[in-house]
Amino acid sequence: MFSPQKYIIMKEVCPNMILTLFFEKFNILKNEISGINTSYLETLRSNGLFSDKYKEYKISYNYHDYILKCPIVKTSINSYETSVLLPSFKLPRRKYPVFIYLYAVALYLSLEISMRKVAALVCKRFGLKNFSHSTISRSLKKLTQNLEFILKCSTSGIHSMSVRNEEPSLNRRATLLDALIPVLSDPLDCGNTLAYEFFSESCGNFII
Repeated sequence: MFSPQKYIIMKEVCPNMILTLFFEKFNILKNEISGINTSYLETLRSNGLFSDKYKEYKISYNYHDYILKCPIVKTSINSYETSVLLPSFKLPRRKYPVFIYLYAVALYLSLEISMRKVAALVCKRFGLKNFSHSTISRSLKKLTQNLEFILKCSTSGIHSMSVRNEEPSLNRRATLLDALIPVLSDPLDCGNTLAYEFFSESCGNFII
Protein backbone atom coordinates (compact mmCIF):
# COMPACT_ATOMS: atom_id res chain seq x y z
CA MET A 1 0.00 0.00 0.00
CA PHE A 2 1.19 3.51 -0.73
CA SER A 3 2.59 5.30 2.31
CA PRO A 4 2.45 9.11 2.18
CA GLN A 5 4.93 9.32 5.05
CA LYS A 6 7.61 8.17 2.63
CA TYR A 7 7.21 11.43 0.75
CA ILE A 8 5.68 13.86 3.24
CA ILE A 9 8.39 13.92 5.87
CA MET A 10 8.10 17.22 7.74
CA LYS A 11 5.22 19.56 8.41
CA GLU A 12 4.90 23.07 9.80
CA VAL A 13 1.55 24.25 11.08
CA CYS A 14 0.59 27.72 9.81
CA PRO A 15 -2.71 29.61 9.98
CA ASN A 16 -5.44 27.62 8.19
CA MET A 17 -3.02 25.17 6.57
CA ILE A 18 -0.19 22.70 7.02
CA LEU A 19 2.87 23.44 4.93
CA THR A 20 5.09 20.57 3.86
CA LEU A 21 8.45 21.10 2.21
CA PHE A 22 9.37 18.86 -0.71
CA PHE A 23 12.84 18.88 -2.28
CA GLU A 24 12.58 20.23 -5.81
CA LYS A 25 14.96 22.19 -8.04
CA PHE A 26 14.08 25.68 -9.21
CA ASN A 27 12.88 25.50 -12.82
CA ILE A 28 10.95 27.96 -14.99
CA LEU A 29 8.53 26.61 -17.58
CA LYS A 30 6.80 29.24 -19.75
CA ASN A 31 5.12 31.65 -17.32
CA GLU A 32 5.09 29.26 -14.40
CA ILE A 33 7.71 28.00 -12.00
CA SER A 34 7.75 24.24 -11.83
CA GLY A 35 6.83 23.17 -8.31
CA ILE A 36 6.37 19.46 -7.65
CA ASN A 37 7.27 16.97 -10.39
CA THR A 38 4.36 15.49 -12.31
CA SER A 39 5.30 11.84 -11.77
CA TYR A 40 5.11 12.31 -8.00
CA LEU A 41 1.74 14.06 -8.34
CA GLU A 42 0.48 11.16 -10.43
CA THR A 43 1.50 8.77 -7.67
CA LEU A 44 -0.43 10.85 -5.14
CA ARG A 45 -3.43 11.05 -7.49
CA SER A 46 -3.54 7.30 -8.11
CA ASN A 47 -3.53 6.69 -4.37
CA GLY A 48 -6.40 9.07 -3.68
CA LEU A 49 -4.30 11.77 -2.02
CA PHE A 50 -4.45 14.44 -4.72
CA SER A 51 -7.46 15.74 -6.65
CA ASP A 52 -5.90 18.48 -8.81
CA LYS A 53 -6.38 21.29 -6.32
CA TYR A 54 -3.62 23.89 -5.96
CA LYS A 55 -2.73 26.92 -3.93
CA GLU A 56 -1.14 29.61 -6.11
CA TYR A 57 1.70 31.93 -5.12
CA LYS A 58 3.53 34.68 -6.96
CA ILE A 59 7.31 34.53 -7.12
CA SER A 60 9.38 37.39 -8.52
CA TYR A 61 12.54 36.51 -10.40
CA ASN A 62 14.41 37.80 -13.46
CA TYR A 63 12.18 40.89 -13.78
CA HIS A 64 9.05 38.80 -14.00
CA ASP A 65 6.27 37.65 -11.67
CA TYR A 66 5.74 33.92 -12.02
CA ILE A 67 2.92 31.73 -10.78
CA LEU A 68 3.85 28.83 -8.53
CA LYS A 69 1.13 26.19 -8.20
CA CYS A 70 1.49 24.14 -5.02
CA PRO A 71 -0.61 20.96 -4.75
CA ILE A 72 -3.08 20.54 -1.91
CA VAL A 73 -2.98 16.91 -0.79
CA LYS A 74 -4.44 14.72 1.90
CA THR A 75 -2.03 13.86 4.70
CA SER A 76 -3.38 10.30 4.75
CA ILE A 77 -5.83 8.26 2.73
CA ASN A 78 -8.53 8.15 5.42
CA SER A 79 -8.07 11.69 6.70
CA TYR A 80 -9.77 14.98 5.84
CA GLU A 81 -6.64 16.87 6.88
CA THR A 82 -4.83 18.47 3.96
CA SER A 83 -1.35 19.81 3.39
CA VAL A 84 0.14 22.22 0.86
CA LEU A 85 3.27 20.85 -0.81
CA LEU A 86 5.83 23.61 -1.14
CA PRO A 87 8.97 23.12 -3.25
CA SER A 88 12.09 23.64 -1.16
CA PHE A 89 12.85 27.04 -2.73
CA LYS A 90 9.55 28.54 -1.47
CA LEU A 91 9.26 30.40 1.81
CA PRO A 92 5.92 31.23 3.44
CA ARG A 93 4.90 34.87 2.95
CA ARG A 94 8.02 35.65 0.89
CA LYS A 95 7.88 36.65 -2.78
CA TYR A 96 11.43 35.66 -3.73
CA PRO A 97 13.01 32.18 -3.84
CA VAL A 98 14.87 31.22 -0.68
CA PHE A 99 18.29 31.25 -2.34
CA ILE A 100 18.02 35.01 -2.96
CA TYR A 101 17.75 35.74 0.77
CA LEU A 102 20.62 33.39 1.58
CA TYR A 103 22.76 34.88 -1.19
CA ALA A 104 22.06 38.42 0.01
CA VAL A 105 23.17 37.64 3.56
CA ALA A 106 26.26 35.77 2.37
CA LEU A 107 27.20 38.63 0.06
CA TYR A 108 26.78 41.21 2.82
CA LEU A 109 28.95 39.19 5.20
CA SER A 110 31.65 38.77 2.54
CA LEU A 111 31.88 42.44 1.50
CA GLU A 112 32.69 45.57 3.44
CA ILE A 113 29.85 47.61 2.00
CA SER A 114 26.46 48.76 3.26
CA MET A 115 23.30 46.70 3.14
CA ARG A 116 21.81 49.20 0.70
CA LYS A 117 24.62 48.57 -1.76
CA VAL A 118 24.31 44.82 -1.30
CA ALA A 119 20.56 45.08 -1.95
CA ALA A 120 21.28 46.86 -5.24
CA LEU A 121 23.72 44.11 -6.25
CA VAL A 122 21.16 41.45 -5.41
CA CYS A 123 18.55 43.18 -7.58
CA LYS A 124 20.95 43.22 -10.50
CA ARG A 125 22.08 39.63 -9.97
CA PHE A 126 18.59 38.10 -9.83
CA GLY A 127 16.54 40.59 -11.83
CA LEU A 128 14.47 42.04 -8.99
CA LYS A 129 12.59 45.33 -9.14
CA ASN A 130 13.40 45.99 -5.51
CA PHE A 131 15.02 44.27 -2.58
CA SER A 132 15.12 46.14 0.69
CA HIS A 133 18.22 46.49 2.82
CA SER A 134 15.93 45.93 5.82
CA THR A 135 15.12 42.48 4.38
CA ILE A 136 18.82 41.65 4.54
CA SER A 137 18.94 42.84 8.14
CA ARG A 138 15.97 40.70 9.17
CA SER A 139 17.29 37.68 7.29
CA LEU A 140 20.71 38.04 8.89
CA LYS A 141 19.14 38.17 12.33
CA LYS A 142 17.06 35.05 11.69
CA LEU A 143 19.96 33.11 10.19
CA THR A 144 22.23 34.04 13.10
CA GLN A 145 19.57 32.79 15.52
CA ASN A 146 19.38 29.53 13.56
CA LEU A 147 23.13 29.09 13.23
CA GLU A 148 23.31 25.87 15.22
CA PHE A 149 20.96 24.07 12.84
CA ILE A 150 22.56 25.66 9.78
CA LEU A 151 25.95 24.26 10.77
CA LYS A 152 24.45 20.77 10.93
CA CYS A 153 23.22 21.18 7.36
CA SER A 154 26.09 23.12 5.80
CA THR A 155 28.09 21.54 2.96
CA SER A 156 31.05 23.87 3.50
CA GLY A 157 32.94 21.42 5.69
CA ILE A 158 32.26 22.98 9.10
CA HIS A 159 29.05 21.14 9.94
CA SER A 160 30.70 19.36 12.86
CA MET A 161 31.34 22.61 14.72
CA SER A 162 29.05 23.85 17.47
CA VAL A 163 28.27 27.44 18.36
CA ARG A 164 27.38 28.86 21.74
CA ASN A 165 24.77 31.59 21.98
CA GLU A 166 27.06 33.65 24.19
CA GLU A 167 29.79 33.92 21.55
CA PRO A 168 30.45 37.48 20.34
CA SER A 169 28.22 38.46 17.42
CA LEU A 170 31.20 39.04 15.11
CA ASN A 171 32.37 35.46 15.63
CA ARG A 172 28.88 34.13 14.97
CA ARG A 173 28.67 36.14 11.75
CA ALA A 174 32.03 34.85 10.59
CA THR A 175 30.88 31.30 11.26
CA LEU A 176 27.62 31.96 9.42
CA LEU A 177 29.56 33.23 6.40
CA ASP A 178 31.63 30.05 6.39
CA ALA A 179 28.42 28.03 6.31
CA LEU A 180 26.89 30.13 3.52
CA ILE A 181 29.97 30.35 1.26
CA PRO A 182 28.71 27.67 -1.18
CA VAL A 183 25.60 29.79 -1.81
CA LEU A 184 27.72 32.55 -3.35
CA SER A 185 29.09 30.30 -6.08
CA ASP A 186 25.92 28.29 -6.76
CA PRO A 187 22.93 30.03 -5.17
CA LEU A 188 20.14 28.08 -6.87
CA ASP A 189 21.42 24.62 -6.01
CA CYS A 190 23.23 25.20 -2.71
CA GLY A 191 20.65 27.62 -1.34
CA ASN A 192 17.79 25.31 -2.22
CA THR A 193 19.52 22.29 -0.69
CA LEU A 194 20.44 24.12 2.51
CA ALA A 195 16.86 25.34 2.99
CA TYR A 196 15.48 21.81 2.62
CA GLU A 197 18.07 20.23 4.90
CA PHE A 198 17.41 22.91 7.51
CA PHE A 199 13.67 22.17 7.36
CA SER A 200 14.35 18.47 7.91
CA GLU A 201 17.00 18.97 10.61
CA SER A 202 14.90 21.44 12.59
CA CYS A 203 11.78 19.23 12.45
CA GLY A 204 9.73 21.48 10.20
CA ASN A 205 10.97 25.06 10.58
CA PHE A 206 11.82 27.34 7.69
CA ILE A 207 15.35 28.70 7.50
CA ILE A 208 14.18 32.31 7.18
